Amino acid sequence: MNRRSITLTLLTGLALAACVERAPADLSPSADDMPASADPAQEEPPAAGPPDAPPPGDATRQVTLRTDKEVYRAGESIVVTIDNNSTAPVQFVEVCALHLCQQSGEDWICEEKECDGPATVLDSGDQLGILMEAMPLFPAGQSAEPGWRYKLDYRIVSEDPYYFAHSNPFAVAGQGPDCGQARQVALNHAQSTDYWNQIDVNRARITWLDEDQTCLVDFAWQGTAEILPGLWAEGYSVVVGAKLGRVREAYAYER
Repeated sequence: MNRRSITLTLLTGLALAACVERAPADLSPSADDMPASADPAQEEPPAAGPPDAPPPGDATRQVTLRTDKEVYRAGESIVVTIDNNSTAPVQFVEVCALHLCQQSGEDWICEEKECDGPATVLDSGDQLGILMEAMPLFPAGQSAEPGWRYKLDYRIVSEDPYYFAHSNPFAVAGQGPDCGQARQVALNHAQSTDYWNQIDVNRARITWLDEDQTCLVDFAWQGTAEILPGLWAEGYSVVVGAKLGRVREAYAYER
């Protein structure tokens, strides 16, 4: 077979292959051949999902934010718990993601801050507690209103948009003694004990005890586990009288 014959044979084979590739599209029935029941205008739309099912993406908004109390004393620790109830892991920069917001009429005005740090990843179904300090937001003698809350900025892992979650409103009392100096009083006391080298001074939770007007300063041991947000498995507690700022009792514990 000469070169011209080989070329014609190859071209004929390619043309037949192209016809085979196009055959499925050419076999589709025309409008005249379609039965009346198959009229596109008369076809029923595809069944929708359950009425209460969220559209795609809304499940990722099921990240909730809550505080452990509704009223705090100045200097007391606010335990802000983040619950990831969504089906996807989320991430945020822990030291930057929480913003304090103040209510103004029907609006909320949130502080803005720019910072950077490593991202914290919260898997689906997990929770994380962050300790914040209740600042003296009201002058002494003025009653507190529940006009404060936190806002969390977070992202879904591997996605770009930011989402927001808001905590419940809370108040910071402006009347009577507070826990503003309790942490320093407890630190001064702990330095004079045999426990000083075991204390993690960066993990302290301060709680107002209304029944005896004292502040409980709860230090974690170094490297101890956290059994609940802001609640250590082992540590050293110091009870400080709020009025006089004196240590009433101190003890090591294991929960």
